[in-house]
Amino acid sequence: MYDVYKYFEGSWNMLPDFNTLTPVRSGQIYDIDLQSFPHREDDYGVQFTAYLNLDAEGDYTLFLASDDGSKLFITGRS
Repeated sequence: MYDVYKYFEGSWNMLPDFNTLTPVRSGQIYDIDLQSFPHREDDYGVQFTAYLNLDAEGDYTLFLASDDGSKLFITGRS
């Protein structure tokens, strides 16, 4: 399954509302992997939209890692 991405460049003091910004690039990728994007240390953001298909009910741990801020939305809720 392919995931949709939007890649943004800019300097923000806080995590922006990416839905109000115009992406520099967008498209589909097979795996969520930042190696697919231009190498930048700062001043960029990436928004991924994907479906998570789980084989069984249960408790799952999801995590994000970033040095400037990140947010996970599931079914539109953060």
